[in-house]
Amino acid sequence: MVQEYPKEYAKDFLSKSIKFLEIAKESLKKYPDEAAFNATQAIINANDAFTIFVIQKRASKDHREAILLHKETIKKTGDSSKLSIVQMGLESRDATGYDVKKKFGKEDAELLIKRAERFVHWVKDKVKV
Repeated sequence: MVQEYPKEYAKDFLSKSIKFLEIAKESLKKYPDEAAFNATQAIINANDAFTIFVIQKRASKDHREAILLHKETIKKTGDSSKLSIVQMGLESRDATGYDVKKKFGKEDAELLIKRAERFVHWVKDKVKV
């Protein structure tokens, strides 16, 4: 169920996103699966920061809500959608964090981290708190 948050909370979600991204980059060589998981967390938290800042709403654990809220927020701002990055992060989350049989290769992890980094920086430009 979608939750409402005051606009000021966006900075806290963005800060958490930046920390997850740093951890992802620092752990890539030694732990690519875990680095990829942290990149997915960076994307999710950045999306939360974006939607909270613009429409004061945050998705619950239901990934469909995160996608719908991203679309709603983009409509309001008129920005180009970053939905493909959000979807990539959400789809990768299970494989990187919960399925021990699936392995995320270093190249895949690098790509996910690069996309997460672009998205986090994009959100950082949008969220002015």
